[in-house]
This record gives sequence, structure tokens and C-alpha cells, in this order.
Amino acid sequence: MPVALPPPQGNGSRCCGVRSALRDARNPSEEPRKGRKRAAPKDDDAFEIQWSPTKDLPDASLFALNFTQRALEVLYGSRDLAQIARWVTDDVYKAMQAKVDARTRKLSLMPADVRERIAHHFTLSHVTIGKPREGIVEACVVVRGTQRIRAAALRLEGYDHRWRATSFTIL
Repeated sequence: MPVALPPPQGNGSRCCGVRSALRDARNPSEEPRKGRKRAAPKDDDAFEIQWSPTKDLPDASLFALNFTQRALEVLYGSRDLAQIARWVTDDVYKAMQAKVDARTRKLSLMPADVRERIAHHFTLSHVTIGKPREGIVEACVVVRGTQRIRAAALRLEGYDHRWRATSFTIL
């Protein structure tokens, strides 16, 4: 349905093409005009996740240490899981969310005075890196806590010029 416009005032010039845009406006339920064809979307993989070779990625041992630090902070409740979402795959995110939810349920059953005393202190000491294939790194990080020593095992894959954790486990 065309839009009726008042006659132009002044010299008849159209400011910024607004009048022509209004004149061409039509009801969204109308059929498209004949002769105008829209370009079909191209099957372009440029916006898909792109694999990256190891030489184009940052230092894997430094990333493994930083990621392990942040992942443990998430699991211990001092960091939000959304803060590390860009560095993990959907499977790792869902698994960590399940662990965070279980910890939250467990803490909700404890008395308030006990909940306040729980504080996890840990240091990360040694990183071992294995390279099974180009663009993939498997790392083991030693986690020293106040009462015991644990290990964090993670698999990193290079996508879009950054590492993403495709597996993360605390042993």
C-alpha cells in the first residue's frame, strides 16, 4: 500500500532521500515486485570456526596455566562460569555447569557458618605439554592445595587463532 506524501515545499529537493524511501515503502505482506531478485546466500565458510596451526597460536603452557587457574576458580565458586565461556567448547561448558550446580546444591544444605569458612587456596606448579597432532595440545598441570596435590588434565585445540579447551578434568 503506497504512502501518500504532501507536495514538496521550497525548491522541490529531497533531503537525504527520505521521501523516496517513504514512497517505495510497501506493506510487508505484499509480494515482492517482479523483476527484483534477491541474491541467494553464498555457502561461505568464512564465518565458521577455522582450525589454526600451532605456529599461529599463543604459548600453550602459559594458556594451560591461566585456563586451569580460572577453571579452578569457577569450580570453587569464586569466578562466574560465563567468564571462561569463550575458551571452552559447549561440552566442557555443560560439564562445568553441572559441577557448579552440584556444588551450589551441596553448599545450600550446609549451615551458614560452615559455608563462610570454606576457602580454597591452591598454587599451580608444573606444566607438562604433549603434542599429539598439529594444532592440538594435551597438558597436565600440577595443582598444589593446602591438604593434597592434584592434577588437572586438559586438551587444547587451536581455533580462530586462539586455544579452546575441548576437555578439562581435575584428577
